[in-house]
Amino acid sequence: GNYQAAEPLLLRSLEIYEITLGDFHAHVATSFNNLAAFYHYQGNYQAAEPLYRRSLEIDETSLGESHPHVAISLNNLAALYQAQGDISQSLSFRQRSLDVEETNLAQNLAIGSEARKQAYIATLTNTTHATVSLHLQEAPDHPKATRLALTTVLRRKGRILDAVTETQQLLRDNLSPELAPLLDEYTNAQTQLATRLYAGLGNQDPEIYRAEIDTLRQRVEQLEDDLSRRSAEFRVATEPVEIEAVQALIPNDAVLVELVQYSPFDFTSNNWESPRYAAYILHASGDPQWVDLGDAETIDHAAVAFLNATRVPNSEQRVQITGRQLDELLIAPIRPLLGDATHLLLSPDGQLNLIPFAALVDEENRYLVESYQLTHLTTGRDLLRLQNPRPSRQPPVLFANPNYDDADTSAVMQVAQATRGESQRSMEIEDLQFGELPGTQREVEAIAPLLDNPIVLTEAEATENALKQVQAPSILHLATHGFFLQDVE
Repeated sequence: GNYQAAEPLLLRSLEIYEITLGDFHAHVATSFNNLAAFYHYQGNYQAAEPLYRRSLEIDETSLGESHPHVAISLNNLAALYQAQGDISQSLSFRQRSLDVEETNLAQNLAIGSEARKQAYIATLTNTTHATVSLHLQEAPDHPKATRLALTTVLRRKGRILDAVTETQQLLRDNLSPELAPLLDEYTNAQTQLATRLYAGLGNQDPEIYRAEIDTLRQRVEQLEDDLSRRSAEFRVATEPVEIEAVQALIPNDAVLVELVQYSPFDFTSNNWESPRYAAYILHASGDPQWVDLGDAETIDHAAVAFLNATRVPNSEQRVQITGRQLDELLIAPIRPLLGDATHLLLSPDGQLNLIPFAALVDEENRYLVESYQLTHLTTGRDLLRLQNPRPSRQPPVLFANPNYDDADTSAVMQVAQATRGESQRSMEIEDLQFGELPGTQREVEAIAPLLDNPIVLTEAEATENALKQVQAPSILHLATHGFFLQDVE
């Protein structure tokens, strides 16, 4: 908070960098950005703006227009204009920053370990919240703000899940053999680009660094274009998501309900506020709609109370009471926007991922499932992947009520379609105790008669190894324990 002491130090740092490194070095851009932020947080927007713009100009010149540092400068300018109430300018810079971040996000999630992917996407959390917050808190009636927020949610929500479920391997399994070498070349080019980007400029000549980045990026884009033309699955997996593409796949009787948890930003205190829930509603035609659902803590408490009630035997009355309370907070504000839809494509977020929406209770004491067909999605982005269905290789498989004390390995033979080597347990659980789940036994006994020739694996036959031998069944129904172990250092 000692602004008087900080200002001359920031100015002196900028002067030294300009003298020693030249006017167009990335470190000079950082110094301009730091000085701009200094004035920004003091509320001296007139002094901050030209410094942010100078930082952006240097980064674009020395690092290229798609470098992550450029996104930082664009985000800062978006925040500056938002703080001044200039929504149009803020949206313009925010759009540009999100486009740059999307380019780099796609490249970084395609390579590296799960930990690296999680760490990278965590760096984008603030811009995701800022974009949704800009719409819901600052520009609720601005169509461009609505579309930008929903597009960001569709592109980023659940993205890490896609990245760690072996997307490249799935692509490889489904590409024609002649495209496999091209995919390898594409992956290698992505790796080189990401590695070079995040090694940073260092002491290298900025022009040489920029040329290397441009060459690598052009190679990635060339290979991406080639693969996209020759593979619909590759195109779906790599193209940035657009609202229109998702909307085109929503059935006429359905509506996408994209729930999102976000944190508003208070420009008065320059702090993030308590998380909230919102819902974006997208029909097969028409503009996106939205509703802010309120404080996340309140909704989460109601969700936990409802979930706990569903876990207690013979507690139907309590389930209905808590289900009605949660419906009032969560679905009642959305219901007027659903129109004549009879099919809800539900994409939960946060604590709401655990909720059995079918058991929520409306104003007429009907369960939600009595009024709507429900389909759960990680995000509306799933509709793009589901438009290219793969043929089933097996009939339905129902897996329930496993007996952990008396596993029968012969069940593996029921579902094995091909030898895939020795199946290994994912972890040792001999020291853990799991009780029976008789309710899941009754569940599959009720479901099995509705299906054609299902394979039913229960009790001693319901083993991990048997499950791992399942290959693309038309339906896979799992009813078993969920458990979580403490992280071990």
